[in-house]
Amino acid sequence: MLETKVDPLVLARDIVRAYLDTMEARDLARAKRFLAPGFAMTFPGNRRFTELEAMIAWAKPRYRWVKKRYERFDVAQGSTATHVYCFGTL
Repeated sequence: MLETKVDPLVLARDIVRAYLDTMEARDLARAKRFLAPGFAMTFPGNRRFTELEAMIAWAKPRYRWVKKRYERFDVAQGSTATHVYCFGTL
């Protein structure tokens, strides 16, 4: 039987993509399952959020809806964590 190994960097990229797709669908209950306890998101202008509902409320007057177009994902393994950078446009 052929054993298939999952590349941890590809898995990290796929997890981030699934999270972004879930957020775009506004399935906050499912999106929260992707987040670690004590998570924080930082947006341009040093806007920091620790709750998805707060981030949605902040973004609501700025966007009628959000659709993302991904150009690429860069994944790097650090000494203590894996970092995924998403490039694209809203």
